[in-house]
Amino acid sequence: MCFEYLDQLAADCEKAKTVTPIRTLTILHGDPVPDHLAKETGIYVVTEVGGNPEKTFKEMKACKWPDGNKKAKQYMPRVNAESKTMYVGSSEDLKKRLEEHIHQPVSRETSALRMGKGWFKGEWKIEVELYDPSTVKKGLIQLIEDNRAFELKPAFGKPGGNGK
Repeated sequence: MCFEYLDQLAADCEKAKTVTPIRTLTILHGDPVPDHLAKETGIYVVTEVGGNPEKTFKEMKACKWPDGNKKAKQYMPRVNAESKTMYVGSSEDLKKRLEEHIHQPVSRETSALRMGKGWFKGEWKIEVELYDPSTVKKGLIQLIEDNRAFELKPAFGKPGGNGK
């Protein structure tokens, strides 16, 4: 049996522990997503500000699409457990991805918080960590995201790169 994959995964996990973002920023409720985040690679954490995580959790769980499309429910994020951390994710185009969470995804098949659909009436903030994709490969970003999600236990979204 060959263990090359596991050896590489272990090495990547050790490297992920040492990687630091090249820049961080916070986007507050009502602020536009900065244009410079287009085509930027990074991790983001969506957090409810003030509010009531129990109520937010229940509202998302009960969320329905206004047009009655039953299949569309599958494109809402997975419901996990109550938490002030709403979602942890990563993207290679942060502007587009964050706008999908704040407003409405271009595609109905994209899983996103869809806070602009009216189910979420509270305030939020988004912490963004930017990484240099020329030095931090995609697999490391995924490991860092997975670790942040494990640490923060977000209310919504699938854990791990493969839903594990």
